[in-house]
Amino acid sequence: MKLKNIVKFGAVAVASVAILAACSSKTSSGKETINFATVGTTNPFSYEDKSGNLTGYDIEVAKAVFKGSDKYKVSFKKTEWSSVFAGLDSGKYQMAGNNISYSTDRAKKYLYSEPTGTTPTVLTVGKDSDIKSFDDIGGHSTQVVQGTTTAKQLEDYNKKHSDNQVKINYTEEDIPQILRSLNDGKYDFKLFDAPTVNAVIKSQNL
Repeated sequence: MKLKNIVKFGAVAVASVAILAACSSKTSSGKETINFATVGTTNPFSYEDKSGNLTGYDIEVAKAVFKGSDKYKVSFKKTEWSSVFAGLDSGKYQMAGNNISYSTDRAKKYLYSEPTGTTPTVLTVGKDSDIKSFDDIGGHSTQVVQGTTTAKQLEDYNKKHSDNQVKINYTEEDIPQILRSLNDGKYDFKLFDAPTVNAVIKSQNL
């Protein structure tokens, strides 16, 4: 099966999250280490290159911010999405970046970088799918990671469509794994950020 994107939704604000720097540590050079959490699988925002090094828009922006700093050194920490905000709350991480959507609830606890960017959300299905628009997703299955913007969108959808809900399967898999499962016919659709979906489909020939 091949995948196709059938509709784009309104743009979602994204940015890197900061700062709980009081919990940082010092290196032998005397610089404070800022631990930057990221999932590292959301190309083009945060992913590993062919040599296994983290790169992507969020990573390169953070590198540029700290380049030449006499006081701070950034250290990138790859982790699961479920650990990002827990790590910020505990002081394990001082910053995070992973195409993170803005929400009023998050903004009450964390500082966002300015300016923020925007990316559209896309509905992705198999090419032979009977889903033609967002209105058709009821009764169909998908995978989501808990605590993400996509999860909230679908949970809100189910509240409004109690008679024909989406079958939500919560997972800790990353987006390439989720799209492979969709391509294999295990699930019916996926909502996610268009740049990442397009990058994964192209790189994996889905």
